[in-house]
Amino acid sequence: MVHSPERKSDRSITTDVHSMGALSRNGHTDGEVLTKIHKEILHCLEKGYTKPQTAKKLGLNVYTLDALLREIYKIIDAHTMTEAVAKAIREKMI
Repeated sequence: MVHSPERKSDRSITTDVHSMGALSRNGHTDGEVLTKIHKEILHCLEKGYTKPQTAKKLGLNVYTLDALLREIYKIIDAHTMTEAVAKAIREKMI
């Protein structure tokens, strides 16, 4: 019988990612980082995709995309898609 190495559960991986933290604008750790899907969304928006185009390209429902955008806005401290993309580029988050 071959034993595969132990794999962390999805829950512990998420916890590990969030526990790493990210530097906020003032240099303090805020405990939230952009995930891979957040970065993929920002890359699509940077290229000029609309929300429906971005959702389709990433295989998401538009409502799920909206929820993820709200997470991005909170993490980046932005209020619009344009502001979020600009800050992510300026702060080298994407």
